[in-house]
Amino acid sequence: MSAPIISFTDSASAYVTQFSFGIVGAGTVSNPPLSGIVWNNFQGITAVSDAISATMTALTLSGLITGDTISDGQQIVTDLMTEIKVDSLSETVFTPIGGQVTHVIGSAAGGPGVLLGSVNGDGAAFELVLNVPSNATPTTANWLLRINYIYE
Repeated sequence: MSAPIISFTDSASAYVTQFSFGIVGAGTVSNPPLSGIVWNNFQGITAVSDAISATMTALTLSGLITGDTISDGQQIVTDLMTEIKVDSLSETVFTPIGGQVTHVIGSAAGGPGVLLGSVNGDGAAFELVLNVPSNATPTTANWLLRINYIYE
């Protein structure tokens, strides 16, 4: 079976290539949370492999877990400012992610860590916030979200 086909959509199922928190001041949490869905095989017409042991983390714009520049997300990643709550797993609290600190994602159908590769796809609904500490360096920053998984 072919490899998983991972994509992001907003909560209305429109493809997303970037999320924007807007301006978030030091010592505050972005509000409202950004909502999205991580899909395996979104609108697929044939099944693909399941994505298992699926997790999400934040990386610098260069794909690093540390280093890089502040404007490329270094402080956001190393200070674990990105926080996730997986709605499809009925989570009620946000959990910090960044670099090697990951968080399990999964769908209601597949369960924790699983995005099924079924026809029409299977998704993990999530919310993100940016929790900026009061000592954060003021800047405009860009960074990446990474989905890690294995498949057979």
